[in-house]
Amino acid sequence: MCGIAGIFSWRRPASLEVAEDMIARLAHRGPDGCGIWHDRNVCLAHARLAIIDPEHGAQPLTDEETGNVLVANGEIYNHRQLRKVLQDKGYHFQTGSDCETILFAWREWGMRMFEHLHGMFAFALYDRHADRLLLARDRIGIKPLFVHLSGDAVYFASETKALLRVLPGAPEVDPQSVGMFLQCNFSSGRASAIHGIESVLPGEVLVVDGTGSSRRARYWSPAPVPLDFRSLDEAVEHFDHLMSEVVDEHLESDVPVALFLSGGLDSSSILAFATRSDSRPDLAMTTAFCDRSVHDESQSARLVAEWLNVRHQVYRIDGTHLSARLPFCIWATDSLMGDYAMLPVSYMAEQVSGSHKVVLSGEGGDEVFAGYGRYRMLVFKRLLRALRTPGTGGFRTRPIFPDRVLRTLLVPPLYEASRNWNLPFRQAWKSGRIFSSTSARMQFVDLVTWLPDDLLVKLDRQLMAWGVEGRVPYLDHRVVEFGLSLPEHFRQRGRKGKVIVREWARKHLPEAVVQAHKKGFTVPLRSILHEPSLDRLGELLPATQAVKTWMRPGAVRDLVYKSRGDAKYRQYLWMILVFVLWHAIMIERSGARPDPEQEIYDFLS
Repeated sequence: MCGIAGIFSWRRPASLEVAEDMIARLAHRGPDGCGIWHDRNVCLAHARLAIIDPEHGAQPLTDEETGNVLVANGEIYNHRQLRKVLQDKGYHFQTGSDCETILFAWREWGMRMFEHLHGMFAFALYDRHADRLLLARDRIGIKPLFVHLSGDAVYFASETKALLRVLPGAPEVDPQSVGMFLQCNFSSGRASAIHGIESVLPGEVLVVDGTGSSRRARYWSPAPVPLDFRSLDEAVEHFDHLMSEVVDEHLESDVPVALFLSGGLDSSSILAFATRSDSRPDLAMTTAFCDRSVHDESQSARLVAEWLNVRHQVYRIDGTHLSARLPFCIWATDSLMGDYAMLPVSYMAEQVSGSHKVVLSGEGGDEVFAGYGRYRMLVFKRLLRALRTPGTGGFRTRPIFPDRVLRTLLVPPLYEASRNWNLPFRQAWKSGRIFSSTSARMQFVDLVTWLPDDLLVKLDRQLMAWGVEGRVPYLDHRVVEFGLSLPEHFRQRGRKGKVIVREWARKHLPEAVVQAHKKGFTVPLRSILHEPSLDRLGELLPATQAVKTWMRPGAVRDLVYKSRGDAKYRQYLWMILVFVLWHAIMIERSGARPDPEQEIYDFLS
């Protein structure tokens, strides 16, 4: 796991000084070293977090025979098998780096190389002979990759903050992305919240040649695969073999591995699989809030850790203290995303960073195996919503703000942009018609929107801000294809989802964990936006540049007042606060890093 950045120019030499500035802005992603390759019109830069072959695996990596050069972020989990296949074909490796397999896979298979790569990755590969640059992202979008295409060059980076300097003018907000964020807590699709910066999509490769011509191609997207199980027991046996292989691959590391253990079924099952491996994690970590208004699964986590004989650490957090971390978390998140859970994830990342560089996590289990209750929506309710919002199938139709509040709050250009907030969900619903069941189609929508643009943004950015790599076994593409292709009754039964995972877990985890209803990871928003803070926010927010440009200051002031006794308005206030902080950091201060303990009020004053 690392940070990458670079320049490919077709009209003038690539600036080494600019590339150095870009990678310096990503130093948090790679605290173990920095490397830059520069040759006329190309600069490839890499900030390294050393996990595989720490001594010899520095990047950029070069294919000595062809002159091709690579910088990569992530892990190729099947690199040992690939290395053997490529060595048998006559390739000679210079390092033990997992990423070196990408260089030779390109020479051997060209664009078909993606069929052979198991892992999470974002990489830039310069093909010297063809004078072209490949920018590619893993199938699910676990690793980020952003680009700015100008008239004479393409600039790329792991985070948007590294691209701010190369924009033609001061950073500007993209209203469509901000409008979507306000209505669903994240923005999805190709455009970022900064005008002129785009994302390479999950499962996509962008190819730019030396004339400036570019093309994008999708090499993978979630789709059903043929499965033929005669019984649930047979499917569970296949699940056991598949997950055992996948978790073993995810434990590949030359440094210690820990695991985030929530106490729920997903992280507990990952830990159960991991303890069967020779490279088992040496620490399970759990976070819990002192506030009793939110779920506390720390006792369940402790039960699982004791059951599996794994060292366990519980960290208890006072929600009132988390607000001091918010400006730093917004900076780390980089993209405009307001998931409350970024706060405890950041705290856990800081704690684990002192002893570990790699953490396993349970993200993806709900999307892949139908864990969320929304996949079991009553048919009548779904059809009614589908009638009210055509093109959605009745899924992902409820915005955060009611129209009457948003119309009063936003200036007309942003309000008009926000009205199309569910476009990515409608597009995904249409693409999901390849699935025969409604629930699988819903899962697909979440897998291509909510998952890469909310959950994985939170995991990658908050961990990498502290130099920690997050790995997500449930999001191996083979597991995703398996889960989406299971018959309905193997995924959900009655009001419970993840049937196949629960059935497997009966033999490997305490029954209390297997039978528990999904609680979700909740954060005490009332403790973060507590009463004493509201007076300060009522004074500060209306005076900010973000509010004065995009909102009506008087409406913001009224909203702060109403949030004192109304939980809905407290959520509205959270959305405004996140946007204001993001705007201050990314638009007004060019991505400057706040202190991790800088209070909101000091930051906005």
